[in-house]
Amino acid sequence: PGDVLRVQTEDRSEQAQLRAIVPVGDSESRLFELRLDPLAAPGRVHQLVRVAVPISSLRKGLVIPEDALIIRQSGISVFTVDKDNKARRVTVTPGLSNRDGLIEVSGALQNGDRIVVRGGERLRDGMEVRKLPVTDADRTSTPPAQ
Repeated sequence: PGDVLRVQTEDRSEQAQLRAIVPVGDSESRLFELRLDPLAAPGRVHQLVRVAVPISSLRKGLVIPEDALIIRQSGISVFTVDKDNKARRVTVTPGLSNRDGLIEVSGALQNGDRIVVRGGERLRDGMEVRKLPVTDADRTSTPPAQ
């Protein structure tokens, strides 16, 4: 209770504050009742809505495109590119991923590091790399690192 949730109706999306969760649900339909206080103009009473309910608390983490991961028997790593345009292998531990093709990683990476997203499988530590122009296909298939 108190959290602000995204509520989707047939024709609009809005936010509402959660007032209460009714602790009885239907195990077959997987539906349960929420009591919400709309933050904007209320919809119809007893209107069927879809509500995005978080299943865990927010957490901060470093996320990269999943395509940057290099998975080998020796471990999981990514390649960063240093100021001299040399590839450097960095061992990482993957965490949670999302539907947008991003995955959380921990290791010796820092926010702002330049990483190799495609072609890392053929790199070796210390090889010189060059940045290729980004195409429209790249923009739609791989989300930016955050």
